Amino acid sequence: MRAAILPGSVEICRVRPQCRTASVSGRSFCKATSTLTRGTPLRAFPTESIASPERLPVFFSAIIPLPMKLAIAIVVLAWTASAGLAEETTPKKPNILLIVADDLGWADVGWHNSRFRTPVLDRLVREGVELDRHYVQPVCSPTRTALLSGRWTGRFGPQVLGPTNLRAFPLGTPTLASALKESGYATSITGKWHLGSRPEWGPNHYGFDHSYGSLTGAVDPWTHQYRKGEWQHTWHRDLKFFHEEGNATELVARQAVEWIRTLPEPWFVYVPFQAVHVPVDTPPEYKRPWSNVQFDPDEAKNESLRRMAAFVSQLDAKVGDFVT
Repeated sequence: MRAAILPGSVEICRVRPQCRTASVSGRSFCKATSTLTRGTPLRAFPTESIASPERLPVFFSAIIPLPMKLAIAIVVLAWTASAGLAEETTPKKPNILLIVADDLGWADVGWHNSRFRTPVLDRLVREGVELDRHYVQPVCSPTRTALLSGRWTGRFGPQVLGPTNLRAFPLGTPTLASALKESGYATSITGKWHLGSRPEWGPNHYGFDHSYGSLTGAVDPWTHQYRKGEWQHTWHRDLKFFHEEGNATELVARQAVEWIRTLPEPWFVYVPFQAVHVPVDTPPEYKRPWSNVQFDPDEAKNESLRRMAAFVSQLDAKVGDFVT
């Protein structure tokens, strides 16, 4: 199994396809020549053979060390099943698990000397690869737009420059899921979509065979509902709303484990957790280890940090369900 922890999407220069360029404020910085590329439109091109090289855009996953209050952590795990020596010469396509932690701050993880504890993620960093010199959007919908399309967020319109319940992608937009599906992958998403909160804008229309979780962001961990109004009822399975008991983070992880065990190979399982986005709450077992910890002399702040520590611990434990 291979783990990579890194951020953002990277585009490839159309003039020099071998040259990786990082998007910076809507422009592209050429790492080969240390110059900003000009004059030639850029679009995402593949550089690595995950499935069909001529189809796949470039995607990266990351723990992002940004100079801002919140960041989004993304972990990619890829492995192939042990099946002895294969007779065919074509390498097996790896299974791909893509995990997104929502609003996890740079200083909220153990390997950055946080007061919170993340032993599972810490181990992935030690045993995998951490790339920490990239760029990513700081909030929900823009990050997901770039991550799944491999394109700069602003190309899809002003509605996706911030968190939105409106449709992010025009129908027919190629995504990471649709590219992998065309390459023979079974594709699924469990967790937070946040790229269009109506069923007709949901993930099954953009390359996912199966979907589960919330179409909106910021759902209550226990009721699984969004704020009162048009988008309140959002918990779904394959775009059909339903009611379900349980904690959202636990349910999302449980569904991911089931798909990892049962989907035909090769599979792509995308797990964009609602954690650790507000509302912040967990089952009691994650709160107990922090009940006597003093983070801050202010009682209200201290209680808030205890709840956040419990949420980070729950997220870390659920990632552990996938990799241990």
